[in-house]
Amino acid sequence: KLKAWHVRDRAPDLAGEGLRLEVRAPAGLKLDGAKLDPPLALRLLVEAGGRRHALNTEPIRLSATTLRMMTPAPEAVPVPRRRSPVALDGGGEDWEGVPPLPRRGGGQSLLRLAWDAAGLHGYAEAADAEVRSDPKAPWKADAVGVFVETDAKRSLEREESPARGMYFLNPGAGAGPGDAPVYADDGRKNAPSVAAKWRKTPAGWAVEFTLPAARLTPAAMRPGAVLGFNAVHLDGGDVKQSTWVDWEWHAPFRWGAIRLAE
Repeated sequence: KLKAWHVRDRAPDLAGEGLRLEVRAPAGLKLDGAKLDPPLALRLLVEAGGRRHALNTEPIRLSATTLRMMTPAPEAVPVPRRRSPVALDGGGEDWEGVPPLPRRGGGQSLLRLAWDAAGLHGYAEAADAEVRSDPKAPWKADAVGVFVETDAKRSLEREESPARGMYFLNPGAGAGPGDAPVYADDGRKNAPSVAAKWRKTPAGWAVEFTLPAARLTPAAMRPGAVLGFNAVHLDGGDVKQSTWVDWEWHAPFRWGAIRLAE
């Protein structure tokens, strides 16, 4: 197996408008957005008139089109429609019959989702011997992280997508139940607040939440709408479970997708 990038040897055709090279990727190639690991860079050597010229290129990034051709779009997982309002109280009674989201590679995640005209609703129940809360930095404590790309364009970086949302839902301190601290980063400063409640359970803690429809535009809350999606369970800042990718919250290109079902 190749341990580095390999360029196929051949005589260059300099008569055309450009130089085309064929390269083979090494084993274990990783993608981080459009960046490659190990990186791909070229050193060009040209000899002319008895002189030798050398040029090192910057690391080459794959285009969005190329990446999407290499990796098919994920199959959207159906999310059921709620026929009755959600009583947001941190309890799981409203979630009987709603299956947890499947995980990549098999098994179930800790998160259940449903939708209606009000927005996207979720419930997560985590086994945890010690409940740790940090409203200012929930990713360093116990939390459910929910990541949504509402136009489902599979942007290469989270920062490149104006339709992306990042939400951390943190169990509160004390005996509970009560309001769950929420950290929201979606660029929608005048949008309605994300509502969330938490409670302790015999095995740990649970969080129930609603992402308002106003935070999910341009997606419309109607059957057939597709949103890019991923979720992660953090225990003291450590990743205990990720729904579709391993903590690649900044790269919607690698997230899964959900479809609002009838």
